Amino acid sequence: MSEIQNYFMYKESILEDLGDGVSRRILSYSDNMMVVEVQFEKGAIGAIHNPPHEQCTYILDGVFEFNVDGNKKILKTGDTIY
Repeated sequence: MSEIQNYFMYKESILEDLGDGVSRRILSYSDNMMVVEVQFEKGAIGAIHNPPHEQCTYILDGVFEFNVDGNKKILKTGDTIY
């Protein structure tokens, strides 16, 4: 059985430049879930993907258009998507 890591220190995390105006910082993770801080420059577009783990997004600031199975929705500061 693998050991589960419970504590993840922000100061130890790395902000990765993914290119095209998108950066991410992996805050915590397990086999089933991942918490990531993602930053988008104005006009940047995130790649459509199908993650192997559960994903929940909270919009800290700004406006972002999501596309889930062809269903597009605009989310704003304070909105959440699962």
